[in-house]
Amino acid sequence: MRTLLTLIIFVLVSCGDSSPDIVKEDVEPPELSFSSKPTDEQVLSFLKKEGRYDIELTKDGGKYSTYELRKRWQKGYAYKINANIKQSPDAVLQVGGFVRFEVNGSNYDFAAIKQLTTQITGLEPPKEEILLGIINNNMQKFHSNYRNIVFEQPLIKLPENVEDRTIFWHSSLSFSISFNMTFYTKSGGSKIDKKHCVKKIRFYRKDVNSPFDKLLQQGNQCETLESKRYSYDEFDKIPSLSIIKAKS
Repeated sequence: MRTLLTLIIFVLVSCGDSSPDIVKEDVEPPELSFSSKPTDEQVLSFLKKEGRYDIELTKDGGKYSTYELRKRWQKGYAYKINANIKQSPDAVLQVGGFVRFEVNGSNYDFAAIKQLTTQITGLEPPKEEILLGIINNNMQKFHSNYRNIVFEQPLIKLPENVEDRTIFWHSSLSFSISFNMTFYTKSGGSKIDKKHCVKKIRFYRKDVNSPFDKLLQQGNQCETLESKRYSYDEFDKIPSLSIIKAKS
């Protein structure tokens, strides 16, 4: 007879209490091979670990694929666990991925648990003015064509719509957020365009006790609001902000 293991899993209280109850549950160690496609309960047996809660599987029937002539079947999952961040004890780590099985005839043999996504909730982001300061110190990374900006400093700010200000925490050391940018820039054919861009920016810091100081542009969607053509002589005489800044 197999030895029973006692695992502690978390479940949310149905009455709406935000803190999960701890429920002890006796389960057998997960089997590694099944004579037919694993049930949801059998797949969940690979995911139940101490501290994890809100463990869910995708509602579909799983997905089949073939790799190097080997047939595979996988089922997506998601769960939550405390992020274990000393400065933010209530922060939650959300994990997503899939459990994979190799299909050999009618048998389904466990192969791997793959983690695809992580997101942390419950962390307090830096204030907007701090983020703008980081951007000003890294303009070339924020906008690669910064050298072509003319007339005035670009207007950079967070979106007015609260939903568009959503922050995605990849870890306690990195998060992504979108910024709006409106500016004038030189373009081909001696034209100057007024553009509006939505930029998805990822910020980084060295450790949880250090300030955020680095950034990387992850996405950039722009539209031209207006355009004006100049003569070649006029166009050449219009200095870019980077040149003005260098001279000053």
